[in-house]
Amino acid sequence: MNQLLMAEKLIAIGDLGFMPEPLKDEILHSIIARLQTRALIESPGQLSLDLFGERNIPATVDLPSHLHFFSERVKGVFPFSEDQIIEQFTLWPYYSRFIVDKKKRKALELIRGNNGSGLHNLIGINASAMVKNRGLKYCPACANEDKTTEGIYYWHRVHQIPDLHLCPDHKCQLITHVASANDLRRSVYTDANEVIMELPPIQAESNERLIDLSMFMASILRGESSFDINTVNYKAIVENSIFNKGSKKIENAFIESFINFYGNDLIEMILPGISTHWLKGIINRPFHFFHPVRHLMVTTFLSQVPKKEKEPALFGDGPWPCLNKAANHFAENVVTDIAVHFDRKTKRQIARLSCSCGMIYTKSYLNEKGAERKEFTRIIAWGDVWLNALKRELSEKQSYRTIARKLGTDAKTISKYTSEGKKEDTQQNISVDKITQVNRRKWQRLLAKFTMNRILSARKKNTSLYIWLYRHDNAWFAETNKANHVDQPTSELRLDWTNLDKKVVDLIIETVDRLKKEKYRCRITKSLISKIIRGQHYLLGKNAGKFPKSIASLNSQIESKDQFHQRRILETIVELRTINQLKGWKVMRRAGLGRKISESALNLLNETILYGS
Repeated sequence: MNQLLMAEKLIAIGDLGFMPEPLKDEILHSIIARLQTRALIESPGQLSLDLFGERNIPATVDLPSHLHFFSERVKGVFPFSEDQIIEQFTLWPYYSRFIVDKKKRKALELIRGNNGSGLHNLIGINASAMVKNRGLKYCPACANEDKTTEGIYYWHRVHQIPDLHLCPDHKCQLITHVASANDLRRSVYTDANEVIMELPPIQAESNERLIDLSMFMASILRGESSFDINTVNYKAIVENSIFNKGSKKIENAFIESFINFYGNDLIEMILPGISTHWLKGIINRPFHFFHPVRHLMVTTFLSQVPKKEKEPALFGDGPWPCLNKAANHFAENVVTDIAVHFDRKTKRQIARLSCSCGMIYTKSYLNEKGAERKEFTRIIAWGDVWLNALKRELSEKQSYRTIARKLGTDAKTISKYTSEGKKEDTQQNISVDKITQVNRRKWQRLLAKFTMNRILSARKKNTSLYIWLYRHDNAWFAETNKANHVDQPTSELRLDWTNLDKKVVDLIIETVDRLKKEKYRCRITKSLISKIIRGQHYLLGKNAGKFPKSIASLNSQIESKDQFHQRRILETIVELRTINQLKGWKVMRRAGLGRKISESALNLLNETILYGS
């Protein structure tokens, strides 16, 4: 301890007396933990009250709250402003790159303010299926260097990045400190000099992908990378790559290429037990809640995906001629709107050209061996200009052949449009309501044929009916589909709840045995056990009903307040009896029990001291 005190440089701080000087890349949690050790503060609540104004403030490692109060508390002697504390001693510079702009202000308000609840939900960490960091991490090589240069150990900020597995400076695996039972309370600050540091021989990592990913994470925290979630456009990159077709086959090829790029072992290390279905979601909706490491993996992968080859301008650079003889710009190069697609039936590239006069036509080419290239042109829509000219010519009682020559078509086309005009008048008399009723009955009969995926299956069976109802009877259509929706389990998470229930029971028993073996000083509660086994989303969430055995085991293992008081009294009596200092007030003080001790526990204390049992 004397060497530790001699090695630390201290800054005076108000009535607390001093504040440790921040070391290189030290996180705020580590600075406060060293202060607690140096000032001999045994009560985490008192430390929290002195620094943050409240007793029960969580000792959060990555994004602490109450920083406005903290900065005001130490501003006279701690040479860092509120913004500097956030930027230099927390993980905000890293997390901020994964928050959309409209949420950054709210997140900073939670960090500065006196209520940080909901901060990790806002960022998207809690929404992810990935397991959050459990315990402080350190690099054995960095620890050795710190001991040599500074004389002490401390927690580095860069090592606490979520899902960082390697030290970016030494390329070796990070070690996670497993807290003892009494350090699991959320308000406890852990001093690196007060724990047993495992310092095995340094072994450099050989996986280049893992090294690159670790360096990427560190560069974001240090402000050396330009990555920002607000500027990413994964979909545009994919569409401009070799994976641009959008078919199921191409989608599977994209996922397979992603797996091959990182390897199954690395993916299982970073994303344990998580399927690759999230890839499609993050490409289409990057601003949705996705864990930061997923964004970094996708960004790194897309940076090396080959771009698609630029197709030659088969139809020229334009503009293109208008084929409408009724227009005053006929045969002039005035068409600029062109859309090219590949027709699988004819195996040809087809260009769709649209003119301002309303005429739409397609153009394609056919190459045959030993022959010149043939051009195909087809009129899709004549447009209002052409149709109005047709009406004028028909009103003058000219022959179809004469009109066809003037308008650039044939007599059959003129006859067709004349007949269609007459049919329109007749069709107006058909009741739209009658058609709607018929189509409704068709759709209901179609839905009744399927038990799962009804809407999707019915749509595939009769696409034209689906489109008609969507366009002409949308309100009824939406209500009917909602009533016929059948929930299915997600493809990403199908669990054997019975088997998982048994495993959680074993974890609960092991955890309680560990707490008792280490003589855990605080009360054993449901939330404590759930936190240790990382099962909050099972035992305290919406799936609790699927764990009947676990809940029963949990309820039998936890302590009531009365049981906790009695246990602490008996443990303390045993301790004091060995040193012959068994007195009632000493038992109460050493046990850490206040005045609100239960009546049964107080009777136990009096009887044990009185009769010595």
